[in-house]
Amino acid sequence: MQCEDRINAEITYDNGTPDIAQYSISADKKPKLEISPYTVVFNDVVASEEKTIAITARNADVEIDGTTLDNTKFVVTDWGGSIIIPPNN
Repeated sequence: MQCEDRINAEITYDNGTPDIAQYSISADKKPKLEISPYTVVFNDVVASEEKTIAITARNADVEIDGTTLDNTKFVVTDWGGSIIIPPNN
């Protein structure tokens, strides 16, 4: 997951005049998450089988406050609620 290359910001001056400014963030500064492994495959799953997925923030803190799973057969354990992943950890 990465930010867009160019971002529009709507600005309103003190006199009420609106404007649009555009800015960009260099690739080495953009916050992103690395997820490893990116794909997890379960073949002939045993009910208690566990898989570990590492999530690493790059270039900035990333706050994760929950997950959404479409399949109720899977659960996230040891989540611990909202966490902030410091960059490069």
